[in-house]
Amino acid sequence: MRFQRRTDLNEQQQTRLRKKIHLTFAVIFTLLVFFFKWKDDKSIIDLIFVIAGYTYGPLLGLFSFGILTKRALRNFMVPIVCILSPVICFILDLYSERLFGGYKFGNEMLILNGLITFTLLYTFSKTKLIEDEITIA
Repeated sequence: MRFQRRTDLNEQQQTRLRKKIHLTFAVIFTLLVFFFKWKDDKSIIDLIFVIAGYTYGPLLGLFSFGILTKRALRNFMVPIVCILSPVICFILDLYSERLFGGYKFGNEMLILNGLITFTLLYTFSKTKLIEDEITIA
């Protein structure tokens, strides 16, 4: 919400807005719980894992890329890759039974999504000259 940068809201208005947002998400989550209870479906945990697979996969790929490589990213490509990776995973999930002889993806979608993100970031990155290693005598 960038409350520190906003000058149009005083502290009381910021607190009120923060509480409204929190209450809204609590109501949405409660409605989801009631929906799954009404539907008598035990798969709310599965739904949470599916959502996590699509949302945390790019985060996992970004984190791994930053830790494991010293390559420089092209900044404009990062959002494209982080959107493209879940789209690729969704398409793979739709056609996985046909493509992989009846195999259906499950919770491993998170790992696959992270690997695709990492691979795409590596593909669109460039080698980085580390200036700290150059010593001037």
